[in-house]
Amino acid sequence: MLPSILKTSDSESRRDPWLFSGRTELERLALSPEQAKRVQFHKGRGCRHCRNTGYSGRVAIYELMVMNTELRDAIAAGRNSQEVRQVALRTGMKSLKYDGLVKVNQGITSAQEVINVATGIALGVE
Repeated sequence: MLPSILKTSDSESRRDPWLFSGRTELERLALSPEQAKRVQFHKGRGCRHCRNTGYSGRVAIYELMVMNTELRDAIAAGRNSQEVRQVALRTGMKSLKYDGLVKVNQGITSAQEVINVATGIALGVE
């Protein structure tokens, strides 16, 4: 299990959906414009409660890889880490990016916060 912590959007200031169309952000999330259309992006506008940051609190995102026969065979065959990751994703592993985007869609955090936390971590292909 690979947990990471995100700042949560302040409940008082996250009511308005945010249109997310920045090409750089989409590239960093490895999302196509079509995929981005399926996510309801939010961004806290800030208030007195959150000191105008738009964030209040923290939430974890997780990446959990459960061992299965196909994954065990890939490891035993000496496949490199990227190949093992692809097998894991294909057989049901949910990546940090996936869990982060679920929380973005629920209005819990922002896409920028997912990018900040996931930078430098292999985001995977889904």
